[in-house]
Amino acid sequence: MRRIWEISSIGVSFLIIISTLIGFVGVGVVTSNERPPIGQAPPVNTTTTTDVISQSQGEDMQAYTVTASNMDAIDAAQLTEYGEIGTRADRRIELTMSPSDLAAVRNISWVIDVRPVMHPEPAQADIPGSAQAAGENNSLGVQQAHQNGVTGENIEIGIIDKGFDADNPTIESNVVDTQSFRRSPGNPAHGTSVAEIVTQTAPDSQLYLVSTSTGTDIEAAISYLLSEDVDIIVHSQGIPALNDDGDHFLTDDINAATEDGSLFINAAGNEAQTHWEGEFRDTDTDGIHEWTKSGDELNCLRNCEVEYSGSITVYIRWEDQGKESHYRPLLFNPRIDQYIAIDDNRVFAASTGERYALLRVKNIQSQPVDLVVDHVSGPADDRIEVIIPSGPRQIQRNIPASSIIAPGDVSDSLTTAAYEVGPRQLAPYSSRGPTDDGRTGIDVTGYTNIGVTNGLYASEEFRFTGTSAAAPYAGGIAALVEDNQPGDQSPAEITDTLKSSSDDILNVGTDAASGSGVINAADAVDALETEAPTATPESTMNPFSNSILGADAEGPPTDIDDDGKFEDVNGDNRYTFDDVIALAFVDTEKLTNQQRDALDFDHDGNIDFDDVVELAFER
Repeated sequence: MRRIWEISSIGVSFLIIISTLIGFVGVGVVTSNERPPIGQAPPVNTTTTTDVISQSQGEDMQAYTVTASNMDAIDAAQLTEYGEIGTRADRRIELTMSPSDLAAVRNISWVIDVRPVMHPEPAQADIPGSAQAAGENNSLGVQQAHQNGVTGENIEIGIIDKGFDADNPTIESNVVDTQSFRRSPGNPAHGTSVAEIVTQTAPDSQLYLVSTSTGTDIEAAISYLLSEDVDIIVHSQGIPALNDDGDHFLTDDINAATEDGSLFINAAGNEAQTHWEGEFRDTDTDGIHEWTKSGDELNCLRNCEVEYSGSITVYIRWEDQGKESHYRPLLFNPRIDQYIAIDDNRVFAASTGERYALLRVKNIQSQPVDLVVDHVSGPADDRIEVIIPSGPRQIQRNIPASSIIAPGDVSDSLTTAAYEVGPRQLAPYSSRGPTDDGRTGIDVTGYTNIGVTNGLYASEEFRFTGTSAAAPYAGGIAALVEDNQPGDQSPAEITDTLKSSSDDILNVGTDAASGSGVINAADAVDALETEAPTATPESTMNPFSNSILGADAEGPPTDIDDDGKFEDVNGDNRYTFDDVIALAFVDTEKLTNQQRDALDFDHDGNIDFDDVVELAFER
């Protein structure tokens, strides 16, 4: 981002804007006296917590990943002196032991690292959306392909997930083999639904189902699937503890899959509306992070008008700039002015050096809930990233950009965003790029909200949502492409076909939110006259179909940098100070909620003068 004008020009122009706003109260943005009070968090007192339980690391025995100097150096028998051995993959082996033995294991001659295991989160939750009912999947765009005999016959697809019901009638006839690297069975609903979407899209594909619980399990699963020479691997999970820079312990495994000829497809994640990233800010030096430049320390879950009940998982990641710092997440009830959950002060370090803190709470009774980030120690000079992978599917102040969840950040992964067929738009929750190392991140967009009939959820006809549905849809279409093309297609060739046949749904070309666009199954497999809707730049997720500013506007606002905020307010396809002035004249009463979100530059839920200031100083 960049500043719009030179600072001196901004100062003069702000005087003009302020004068203008005084003269146009009620016509333009909400004036400052209509703005809700700035939310301040009280000092943290660990005795104020309720019986909401932190789930960070509470048990006596903990699971750790032990990394050896090389794979041949691992002495599993030596580790059994300290605890129970788990999954082994390459140089890593899992060990469940008492934390009191941690120092002893680290001192073993062949051990170079010992860290708590990382757990994946499914890229599917209770996300509202529009879709066809279960069993009415003509809109998947594959009906004509199936009628033409393109069904993914003999294409082998590996699916990595928490668990499966391999005997379920919706997938039973497609299952070739199952493997589990878990210590105990996992819930089969999510994995079976992912597999069912593959069979809906590629009904004659052959499935290899692998159950996992940890990052090491996923490594072992990839290795197993490569030994089975599968054509495609679908993974609809993500690991929030990892930075999204494409460089972590799963990178080599995914690259190896690609080199071995297996296309690795990963869900992008559902964190666009539950993600925040920026510099830790504490202008009043009270140790509490300020989410906005105006100093607000409370971030409402899901917004400030509703209460929340249920479970919540919060991650905070950061890379120490020099001396180590420590941050932690807390949950606060503003009604009773009390913290209801506090992280237990544990800081974890990933293998690539980044640090993270984790708070899991369960059984929250219905009440207002705010997220607070507390600085515990160190210089507090770091850029922090906050992710809520489970719980409320929106937070009041969110930053959609760079919300991809690893391993969808790996460059060799075909990372898939989610497209809602009914409203013909990118799903608002769908995680977006760019990655932390500056790549677009998203490759393609696949259909979501797909009906499944496996009976493993509350309803016999259940709408499976999130990028968890989009990834197996992309996997199924990839199988059709492989089936329809002569010879053995490489991952790069299948990827090129999917991308080149996709329909733009945002800006023309590749963007960080939808990649190359929504997959067009008909074009991808050369099956004509399918019922798949064609997405075009005119049918976009842009909430502004017309100008909102009157005679001075040249067209509808546009999102110049694909970050979800529409900096080009006056619709002239440029980002200048004219847009700052234009924002001051927006009639907020005529905006839809989606349009408000697009112009809420300070992420406080309002369109007011603070947004004008924020737009002017975007950089």
